[in-house]
Amino acid sequence: MIRIITSKNKEEISKLKSRGNQNFDLAIDRVMPIIRNVKTRGDKALFSYTKKFDNVQLDKYTVKVSNAEIESAYKKVPKKIVSAMKVAMRNIKRYAELQMPKQWKKRIDEGITVGQIIRPIDSVGCYVPSGLYPLPSTLLMTVVTAKTAGVKNVIVCTPPRLNNSEIYLAGALAGADAIFKIGGAQAIAGMSYGTESIPRVNKIVGPGNIFVTAAKKLVYGDVDIDFIAGPTEVIIYSEKGNKKFISADMLAQAEHDRLAMSLFITPNKKLAEDVKEELEEQLRSLGTKTTAE
Repeated sequence: MIRIITSKNKEEISKLKSRGNQNFDLAIDRVMPIIRNVKTRGDKALFSYTKKFDNVQLDKYTVKVSNAEIESAYKKVPKKIVSAMKVAMRNIKRYAELQMPKQWKKRIDEGITVGQIIRPIDSVGCYVPSGLYPLPSTLLMTVVTAKTAGVKNVIVCTPPRLNNSEIYLAGALAGADAIFKIGGAQAIAGMSYGTESIPRVNKIVGPGNIFVTAAKKLVYGDVDIDFIAGPTEVIIYSEKGNKKFISADMLAQAEHDRLAMSLFITPNKKLAEDVKEELEEQLRSLGTKTTAE
C-alpha cells in the first residue's frame, strides 16, 4: 500500500511510530518456547523445527555444509559473481581495519598508569538470512569483519535452501570455520546455548526476520548480540531528488519482508506525488511485487 501522509495528520504519524510493537510482542510469545526447547533438547529440537518450518529433514551428518557442497558451489556460481565477492571482501577488510580500536597506556601520575587492552573474543556466530533471495553480502559483512578483528572461530547459520550456493561460496572465500543449514529462531538458540552439532558462541551478529530479531532479544545476556534490527525499514529524506532513484531505494527495502516499511520524507508536495506515481510504475514490473507492495 502506497500512501501520502501530511505532517498535519498526527494520528497516522503516531501509528507509524508504534507500528512494530504489537507484531514484536506476538513474535516474542511464539519464539520463547523454541528457545527453551533448543536449550534443553539440543539437536532433536533443532532438527524438528527445521522440518516443521523449512520442510527439510536434517541430522548430525547433513546439518553442516560439506566440502563437497562448497566445491559444487564453486562450479555453480558465475565467475563475475565470484569476482564481485572478492572485490567486496577487500573493501570490507580495509574498512574493518580502519575501524579497529587501538591499545594504549599512559602514566598519568606517580605510580598510576592507565590504558586500554584490546583482545578479540573467541567465537562469533553470523546469521545470514535466505528468504526470497540468498544474501552473500550479509555473510561477507559479518564474517570478514569478525576475521579481521582476529576472532578465532567464526560460524555461519543460514536457512536450508536449494539456492544457497552463493552463500556457501562466500563463506569459503571469507574464511568461515563452519556453515550450518539452520535458520530462524532455532538457529539463534543453537548458537546461544550450543547443541551436539552447533557450537556455542560468544556473540551473534546479522539481521533476520521478526522471529530472528525476537530470538536475539530473548537470548541477550546469555550471549552478546550486535543490536536489535528488523524487520527491515528505510527512511529517505530529500527536498529535491530523482524520483526513479528514490523509488528504487524504497522498493529495495520493501521487497525484503511483508513487515518491512519504506518511508520517504519531503517538504516538496510535488516530489511526493511524483514518487508515488513512480513507485506504482516500478511495482508493475518488479519480480517481488507481492511482497514489496
